[in-house]
Amino acid sequence: EPSRAVSGLKRRADDERRGGDLDAAVVSLERALRIAPEDPSLWHELAEVRLDQKQYGRAEQLAAKSNALLAGPQDARLRTANWTLIARARRAQGDTPGAREAERRAGLAY
Repeated sequence: EPSRAVSGLKRRADDERRGGDLDAAVVSLERALRIAPEDPSLWHELAEVRLDQKQYGRAEQLAAKSNALLAGPQDARLRTANWTLIARARRAQGDTPGAREAERRAGLAY
């Protein structure tokens, strides 16, 4: 069953990330995405790992992909998390105006 496989891979990626094996976490999340490419939470988790790896441009692209897959207002929490991640990635790349814009889009009080 695909959803069981995906949740198992997500758990594995979480464990690998907590254990500091970011490359293994990427592999697990990419496998999960091959099964469930329309799952915005998987794209967000992969963006988080890329941010941990200091691959800021990639992290921003993945969070934007997650946002593109979000349907409506019920996804507000994940949309906010994606914009917050984009802000962090932009700030890490020295793009302060872009980071402020992303923070505004996240609805943060800056």
